Amino acid sequence: MERLRANEPGLVAIVGAGFAGLALACALSRAGRQVAVLERRAALPAAGAAIAIQPNGLSALERLGLLEPALAAGSRIERLLMHDRRGRLVARVDYGELDVVTPFMLLVRRHDLLRVLADRLASLGGDPVMYGAEVFALIRHDGSVRGIRYRRGDEDEELGAWCVAGADGVRSAVRRELAFPLRTWGHDQAYVVGIGARPAELEDGTALVYHGAGYANGVMPLGDRGYFYDSVTPPNRTAVEARDLDGWRAAYAARVPYAAELTAGLTRWDELTVLSARPGRASQRIAEGAALLGDAAAIVHPHSAQGTNLALEDGVALGQLLARLDPNIALRRTGLAPYQRLRGRKAARYVAWSRWAGATFDGATTPWRAVRWSGWQWQRVPPVRRALLRFGAGLR
Repeated sequence: MERLRANEPGLVAIVGAGFAGLALACALSRAGRQVAVLERRAALPAAGAAIAIQPNGLSALERLGLLEPALAAGSRIERLLMHDRRGRLVARVDYGELDVVTPFMLLVRRHDLLRVLADRLASLGGDPVMYGAEVFALIRHDGSVRGIRYRRGDEDEELGAWCVAGADGVRSAVRRELAFPLRTWGHDQAYVVGIGARPAELEDGTALVYHGAGYANGVMPLGDRGYFYDSVTPPNRTAVEARDLDGWRAAYAARVPYAAELTAGLTRWDELTVLSARPGRASQRIAEGAALLGDAAAIVHPHSAQGTNLALEDGVALGQLLARLDPNIALRRTGLAPYQRLRGRKAARYVAWSRWAGATFDGATTPWRAVRWSGWQWQRVPPVRRALLRFGAGLR
């Protein structure tokens, strides 16, 4: 069995090979630091839906030297057109109004971007990701985290580390072992997402959103295919819970033009993915010898389109900080404090904003639909529109 190298000076044990974990691994490897990445899954996911990379996420990828390969793997979205339930255009968001190097959003398949990050780590000489390794405990000494215990196959192993980075998602084992409570708000909101045939009317660079009572559904070009998402609400919930493709398709056709064309090629429910999320934030993200990042530290509503972007930023920020610290001196909370201040504050802003964005976009109640209508009107005021765009693009 392949074994990780243990107890090297400055070794950072990264739990989770998602966007945050791989970004951190790449940032540290670029700086010549030793990393060990452990992933509970058996392999890099071969399937999955698409994700939106906003300008702040693109900036993080650029700092890792990965902007060009990421752009080659996805499709640029330069404008967002919002429609009401009658199909009338009610608001337009144009990324060209941003004064940034990358004034657009990138739509890319989840596994394609993970592959870009994994390939970069390999090219930097980093050890291969240890798949099938489930972390179940932390090693502590004198009140400080000094490593991890993990299970792979039938064997339990230990790995000493200068720093343990918990990038293991919403149900983080590292967060659990650190006893950091996760405060959440609201309830889980589910969405059906998928990739189907691209409607002839769907233009390059244009994302379409259709709002109705309790839902906000999007359609975007992804190369020669079309990516779509659909809010789960009472009219389609029974079909979704029963994995009834035809029943869901009928409900979806009442919400989105081109729905029949988008979904015609789908033949089984497993071609769709059902995602759910509830905004939340860990009570803290650093400890003596350990830190949380990505969804392990904060969860935003999907409508904010910021989850992956904040994870990439976390990985880059923590990596740059750790690379500046002396690996021969025990890692303390004081050394990690700048990361807590920088990333904790931004996470707090975006978790709060994402709650508002989710409720407003979906408009599940009459008051929230009124707020949504008001937002459409404010989009007509250039300074307000640009400020909202900058926030949505992760630039605040």
